[in-house]
Amino acid sequence: PIPGTSTQNALPDCSRSAKESPKEDSPPTISSSRPWKKCPQASKEEFQRNVLKIFEILYSRHHQAEGVLEDQKGKILRWQFSVMDRNRDG
Repeated sequence: PIPGTSTQNALPDCSRSAKESPKEDSPPTISSSRPWKKCPQASKEEFQRNVLKIFEILYSRHHQAEGVLEDQKGKILRWQFSVMDRNRDG
């Protein structure tokens, strides 16, 4: 629940407007004066390689049970996406 909005054994008080909400309940603001930190390209590429290795392992385990073992990256990535696409909207 959002802090300050939940109740127990009672109906919530919805009479307070958003303008009346206490300052400490509002989320922190992000300062736009600070530059965004980004990963160096080498770190990003290493992360992508490691994620692909994990997907390959998961794919291999899944398909070994079916008697099929394929190492094609496209099939692996499509398979992992279909596993993660819970609402099947592609």
